[in-house]
Amino acid sequence: MRGSRADEAFDRAFADLFRSAREIAYRILGDHHAADAVAAETMAGAYARWRKLKSPVAATGWVVRRAADIAIDAAPPPGALEPEVLNEALGPALAALPRPQALAVALRYLSTLGPAQVATALRRTRAQVDSDVSAALPKLASALGALADDLPATTPMEAIPSRSDTTKVLHRVHVRGLYLRRQPLTFALFLTLAALLIAGVVGLVSHDHGSGSKLRLTASPTTSVPATVSTTALPPATTAPPAPTTTVVGASDTSTTVDRTTTTVRGVTTTTVCRNSMSASCGPFRWDPAPDGNQPVAVAVSYFPQTIHPGDEVTFTVRSSDPDDQINANDRCRTVNSFGDGTSDPSQPDCPRCPTPGRYGPWTPPAKNGGSRFETIKHTYTVGGQYTATFRRVSGDPCPDQTDPYASEGAGAVTVNVLVSP
Repeated sequence: MRGSRADEAFDRAFADLFRSAREIAYRILGDHHAADAVAAETMAGAYARWRKLKSPVAATGWVVRRAADIAIDAAPPPGALEPEVLNEALGPALAALPRPQALAVALRYLSTLGPAQVATALRRTRAQVDSDVSAALPKLASALGALADDLPATTPMEAIPSRSDTTKVLHRVHVRGLYLRRQPLTFALFLTLAALLIAGVVGLVSHDHGSGSKLRLTASPTTSVPATVSTTALPPATTAPPAPTTTVVGASDTSTTVDRTTTTVRGVTTTTVCRNSMSASCGPFRWDPAPDGNQPVAVAVSYFPQTIHPGDEVTFTVRSSDPDDQINANDRCRTVNSFGDGTSDPSQPDCPRCPTPGRYGPWTPPAKNGGSRFETIKHTYTVGGQYTATFRRVSGDPCPDQTDPYASEGAGAVTVNVLVSP
């Protein structure tokens, strides 16, 4: 299969596989953004080994197992939190189990795979999976206490919304997957160069069993001149700082800066191209070229009816738009509906834990992808008076550091007059 066809097949399967990975990750971690991050890393691994995943069934099993594995690794250590619901307690409890048992429970109870698919995904027999589950459940019951009654934690998928634009995620998955795909090749090249270097040194050196010398250069004369011990000093490892170069393609094209780091280890020089890189040797992360013209979210608010008595239901119409990024309808951290009477929705912000994206050096910013949203919100004022209702809307990733240069926010307000009873 040619690379382009493989990429097309991956892109067609991406949405369903990403959904499966995000589903089990959320059920283990109980965090929307963490589930998105786990699913993206899982899909990057799937893209790197796509040619080895021969069928959709095999791909689904591999993705679900890998997502569960990464999510368990990402779970807080036992005792770090005081969980109130199963999703908050399950990750640390699974992390405390032997990994075969943890994966068996996760795939059996938290995924949509059947028993035969679970065994295939884990590369074990059904009897072995049943044995792992039987051994793990008493330990989980002890660790989870009363929360164990909520197993299986099959949260409906409509209650697990993604906090990421899948189009942008797919682009990041391609970049990360290509990096992972090159890693074995880079390591193999390093081993080859090391073998050649060793072979060269061995070719220069021979043993002289007749003398007390362990090491003698073959170029030394073989007469009665006393044998001497010769050593060859290899240069120490050095790392040169990034050296930016500028390439101009065509007279009307803008220049593109490409940084490179050069590392010399025992005479072997490796050059890393620092563009969209996950290598720390490329230095601090930065957007290149710098994004320009990030506009705030525009919010317009109206309401009806215009004549309102205490106890009447008021319908607010909120129109939000951003020319640079998509409106994030699932953000419960920065999106707030404040009705001016002391109530708001949400009453408390629900902010995700933001992992470190791990990007280094210059990164090409994504293309602008503007969007808009129309919504209606209902509220009832119980006391007459004048109220200012404010609606704040946001766009882009809730954790935009290194991932979304166009994330922004804005607010719209309207004054509501509720008649005072005589």
